Amino acid sequence: MFGIEKRRTTAYHPQTDVLCRRFNGILKSLLRIRVNKEKNDWDEQLLHALLADRVCTQSSTGATPFEMLYGREVRLPFGMDQEKLVSSPTHGPAKYVEELKKRQDILRKLVTKRIEKAQEKQKRSYDLRYGAQQNKRFDMGDSVLLKNFRARGLDEKHTGPYIIVNIRENDCEIESLESRKRKVVHANNLRRFVVETVAIIFG
Repeated sequence: MFGIEKRRTTAYHPQTDVLCRRFNGILKSLLRIRVNKEKNDWDEQLLHALLADRVCTQSSTGATPFEMLYGREVRLPFGMDQEKLVSSPTHGPAKYVEELKKRQDILRKLVTKRIEKAQEKQKRSYDLRYGAQQNKRFDMGDSVLLKNFRARGLDEKHTGPYIIVNIRENDCEIESLESRKRKVVHANNLRRFVVETVAIIFG
């Protein structure tokens, strides 16, 4: 009924969860602005941060999350026109629901077109930066490094080296040179391993 489509992701490459991950990043940024120096009152600031996100117009949709959900603009205390509210004619529940559905249908179609344009723009930008298929950079037997997702502070950003033993559509099967263990990872999380040579000059 709602057109929900189930998608699968590989470990540490949840591209189909991009909207959720993006919102989490936005929420963290909003909380980072409001929390105290000890950063221990984030739960008290959570509702304020959520409100700020829900009433701000999104660049990709051209509407606020509140407007997309309820089909109308949000009414905040500092933006309410008291005279307009008092003088505005009132309708019954059935009439209100009918008008609400019409507004939501119009808004949904408009937002869908805006999202499609934004996605096309993002795809062009991604293809220019990374290429249509990232795994075309690698061949069987190449030495690579794997992105270290647990790295903190001064930790190494990559682990390895590994050897590519198999290449699939978007994934690569790699084997550790140290433990000989194998794993399947997304090609975007790999980088070519280059041995740097250092010239030593004796006096």
